[in-house]
Amino acid sequence: DNFPIHSVCKVVLCGNSQAGKSTLTQSILKYLRAPEYEVMCFQIPVDEDHQSCVVPLTTGIQSHDVKHKDGSMKVYDLAGHKEYYSSHSSCLEAISLGSPSTFLLLTDIHNVAKVKAELNYWATMIGNVCSKCPHQSEIIVVGTHIDEVVNKAELPGLCALLTRYAEEAVKKTGHHFAGFVPLNTTHFTSHGKEFFPLLLATNDVVRKNSPAISLS
Repeated sequence: DNFPIHSVCKVVLCGNSQAGKSTLTQSILKYLRAPEYEVMCFQIPVDEDHQSCVVPLTTGIQSHDVKHKDGSMKVYDLAGHKEYYSSHSSCLEAISLGSPSTFLLLTDIHNVAKVKAELNYWATMIGNVCSKCPHQSEIIVVGTHIDEVVNKAELPGLCALLTRYAEEAVKKTGHHFAGFVPLNTTHFTSHGKEFFPLLLATNDVVRKNSPAISLS
């Protein structure tokens, strides 16, 4: 690893399988490596045969080191399949011992019937793995697949409902709810302009709350 895990700002993407974690991870890395943090219309990267370069199923935990103008960041992309859940807990507990993290909890926005249970499960896991950390972590809930909501007029009400679900789930953990953002993770438009400033501002809060995290 290029950076000690307790001296950088850690961003952990979690959520069920196919929620869009790996695609969002790639967009975060691309954004942070842009010269002046330009908000781009991000699309799934493809190879010369026009096949997606994003691995369809993440195995275990994928980590990425990023050095950018506002400091160093370590991004963790957690596999969403149930066979990895037990190993996630032990790995995240070790990662979270020295300093807090920014968690991105992704949930498929158009599958409302399952959202509440998903949020409660992942928020509880975050609360458990961070229980030994002396500082409060930040949790951003990302509602993905908004492009699959057929009736766009329903989107504001749906976002308000999911924001309430997210606040309720995070409140039980003892950590801080930093906000809810709806996203089409494969093609950022106006919502991308909300997401990236929120992520960077939340990371600043985590840095300020933890003396263990370096600013460089």
